[in-house]
Amino acid sequence: MKQPAEAYYDKLSSVYDQATSVENAWVAPAYMTERMKTFLRPDIDLLEIGIGTGQLSEEILKHENNINITGIDISSSMLDICAKRFPTIKLIHGEVFDIVNNQKTSFQIIAICGTLEFIEDYTHAFAACHSLLKPGGLLAFTYEPVIHNHPIQKEHKSLTVSSIESKYHVPDFYTYRRSPDEISLALEDNGFYALENSEFVPYSKQGIDVIYHCILAEKDEN
Repeated sequence: MKQPAEAYYDKLSSVYDQATSVENAWVAPAYMTERMKTFLRPDIDLLEIGIGTGQLSEEILKHENNINITGIDISSSMLDICAKRFPTIKLIHGEVFDIVNNQKTSFQIIAICGTLEFIEDYTHAFAACHSLLKPGGLLAFTYEPVIHNHPIQKEHKSLTVSSIESKYHVPDFYTYRRSPDEISLALEDNGFYALENSEFVPYSKQGIDVIYHCILAEKDEN
């Protein structure tokens, strides 16, 4: 049986690129790449967690096309699309937790864009990233903060698609939100220190701006 995230993104895959191609419909990949661009150098090894159809990798390759990218995603349907768009990217079907003991390569950068809010155990995810990064490596990610009184983001956990009438509704597929303090503590506990924290609007939902934070964090040298 498919995991909820896999079922959701398999459903979404056929319309994902078209839906997000509308101007300002989904700006997180471009925004995050802009924050990361000084770290993008030729011949580095980069892991993208939740690569989807390759939208973040596309932006990265616009800035530096000589980067060795490995992408992992839970959705085989999204990966099929990504493989056709970017045949040189190494793709892995699964979760980051699956490759920690099997992945021999250490990466200089790990990027997670629009994915962390669908991972319940984010501290475990940070630990996995720490084990896969070289000392001094960069972890770049976005997350959705919990915001009291925000009509969409006021809860730490909510169904991603609440309407059972929607064809994209998947039972038990949740969006998880964290406070900045929770993120800071989890990074510190897992051997990272933050270099940059910025806030932006990646998209709007039902006319309401959704807020993201973009974090650049460096792995300790040990």
